[in-house]
Amino acid sequence: MDATIMELRDQQLSTLAMWEGVVDACPDCFWSLPDGPSPFWREAYHSVFWQHNYFGGSGCRLELRPFGKDIDPRLFAPISGSADKEEMRSFGRQTREHIRSVSERLSPEELAVVDEFEPGERTTTLHRILYGLRHSQHHIGKLTQQLTSSGIAVDNWQ
Repeated sequence: MDATIMELRDQQLSTLAMWEGVVDACPDCFWSLPDGPSPFWREAYHSVFWQHNYFGGSGCRLELRPFGKDIDPRLFAPISGSADKEEMRSFGRQTREHIRSVSERLSPEELAVVDEFEPGERTTTLHRILYGLRHSQHHIGKLTQQLTSSGIAVDNWQ
């Protein structure tokens, strides 16, 4: 496997491990309580949904139900559906397998291909993958802040 692709895979897996750390650290009593506009579970779902979707080769398309469950990932939309902690862990396991599978098929040449994952956006596959990584890390930071502001210590840096 190409060194750049190995690094992308490893960074994705480390980010996913950080996400799993905040999911595991969240007490059941906080899981569904609204904190600002979204409950904890919804922010966690948003993060893993987009990490799963943004990590793909050239030509990948948005999967609205990557985990087989109908939950709107948009934080600004009315809440539709929900996921308990065990379901969320399952989404993490599926995303880990997705990352490994995509990494095995991804080629260095694909990283430079113009990507049209989002209509009207003409970037490269590499740009989309890195954007997805930053996006997930941002939401993991928000989840960590929710926990630490409630006195729950989270040390999930990978």
